[in-house]
Amino acid sequence: MGVGFVDVGSLPPSQRHEIILMVFDEIQLGDHIRVVNNHESVNLLPILTLCEEGFRG
Repeated sequence: MGVGFVDVGSLPPSQRHEIILMVFDEIQLGDHIRVVNNHESVNLLPILTLCEEGFRG
């Protein structure tokens, strides 16, 4: 099980969402992604949760 790291410190919310979706090609469902803001870890979520939220609407 891998961990994906995304630095969103300098990106607006709309682009943060796009980057989180883009990493789906690099890691698999069940892996975790750590969202980093200004080099501080702010969240560690399973990709399944992000996927459900991303495709909800």
